[in-house]
Amino acid sequence: MTSAQKNFSSTLMGLKFMQRSKEKAKRQEVEEKKEEKDAEAHWETKTQQSAVNCLVIMESAPKPAAALGRLSFNNFNPVIERLAAEQRELMPKSKAKATPSKESTVSDEAMAQR
Repeated sequence: MTSAQKNFSSTLMGLKFMQRSKEKAKRQEVEEKKEEKDAEAHWETKTQQSAVNCLVIMESAPKPAAALGRLSFNNFNPVIERLAAEQRELMPKSKAKATPSKESTVSDEAMAQR
């Protein structure tokens, strides 16, 4: 409100057209504040920078023992027990290829002599 509007009498301010003009001024102020908040909240990313900061994480496949994932205790779920038994049968075959046999290991004494 300007200083000229403050000088009006209360009866003049009570008239409908004055009340409407006062409400219109308030609505404009509220709308301007809302637009300012929207402008502050609005932001844009720079695509070139976001492409540079991209991080890719590569994970290896899960271990074979973890592939089954489900367990059964005391024959509670026979289907899972059967699958676990099949998995255990396959595991020693793959472990035998990966680790050398006990016969080929070198004892501590032989290693110390070398």
